[in-house]
Amino acid sequence: MIVGWLAAGAAGLVVTIIASRRAVNHASALALGLGVSPFLVGVSLMAIGTDLPEMANSVVASASGHGDINLGDSIGSAVTQLTLVLGILPFAVGSFAVGRQRVLWVGLATTVVLALAGILAGDGRLSRLDAALLVGSWALATVVLLTRRHPATDPAMVVPTGRAGRLILATLVSLAFVGGGATVTVTAVIRIAESFGAPEFLVSFFGLAIGTSLPELVVDVAALRAGERDLAIGDVFGSSLVDS
Repeated sequence: MIVGWLAAGAAGLVVTIIASRRAVNHASALALGLGVSPFLVGVSLMAIGTDLPEMANSVVASASGHGDINLGDSIGSAVTQLTLVLGILPFAVGSFAVGRQRVLWVGLATTVVLALAGILAGDGRLSRLDAALLVGSWALATVVLLTRRHPATDPAMVVPTGRAGRLILATLVSLAFVGGGATVTVTAVIRIAESFGAPEFLVSFFGLAIGTSLPELVVDVAALRAGERDLAIGDVFGSSLVDS
C-alpha cells in the first residue's frame, strides 16, 4: 500500500512539475513581449510560475483540513530554494555573477515575510486575516522590488507574443494539470504520513518541499545555460518570497 502511494505521489509530482514548466513557458511567451529586465521577470512572473506546485499543494492541503502540509511545504520550499537549489546551481553550470544589491533587497524582504509568517502561525492556526496579511506583504514587497532600479547584466528579454488566444488556453490547460498533479501528490503524502505515524509537517517540510522545488532547479539551470543569469537569480529569490 505504501509503495502504491509512493508511486502515485511521485507520478503526481512529475505531472505537476512538467505542467508547471509548460505553464511558465506559455505565460512567458504571452507576457514578455515588451522588453523587460530578466531579473524583474524572474522575481515576479517566473517566481509565481515555478511556485505553482506549492500554490496548488497549499490550496488542496488547506481545503482538505491538512494545514501542516501547507505550512511545511511552503516554508520548507523557501528554505530549500535558498540553500539546496541555490547551492546546486554552481555545480550544474559553474560559477556565475550575482548582483549583490538586488539579492540583498529580495533577501531582506523574504526574511521579513518569513518572520511574519512565523508570528502569524505561532498561535497554531492561520485565519483569513492572517492570509490577507501574508498575501499583502508579498504584493507590497513585489511592488517595491519592481519599482527599484535594477541595473541589468543581461539584455532585456523580448519574446514574440504569438497568438494570444492559443497561449491563454495552453496556460489554463497547463494550470489544470498542475492542480490535478498536486491533488494526487498531497493525497499520497497524507496517506504515507498516516501509515508511518509521522507528523505531516515534517514529511512535507523535508520531503514534499524538495519535490515542489524541482521546477525552480530545472528552470534556473536551463536559464543559466542559456546565459540568463538575472532570470535565474530573480527566480530563486523571488520564489522564496512567494513561498513565504
